[in-house]
Amino acid sequence: MHGDSGEGTHYTGIKRYRKRLSSGSDKVKKFGEWYDWPPMIFDYVSSITFGIANGSDQKTNLIARMDYWT
Repeated sequence: MHGDSGEGTHYTGIKRYRKRLSSGSDKVKKFGEWYDWPPMIFDYVSSITFGIANGSDQKTNLIARMDYWT
């Protein structure tokens, strides 16, 4: 979920994350430019970097949710 003000492009998504491998090490997965950032992923994750893309003179807020179960 995100909120924004102003006109133009507003986009929030997952910029990159670290996938936890069965060996216990991490592999970084990057999504590139803002238009390729997914809103959600399903994987074994050890960290996530969210990104916000705005035009000039705009403000955006982000609330992120992570669900965990075993």
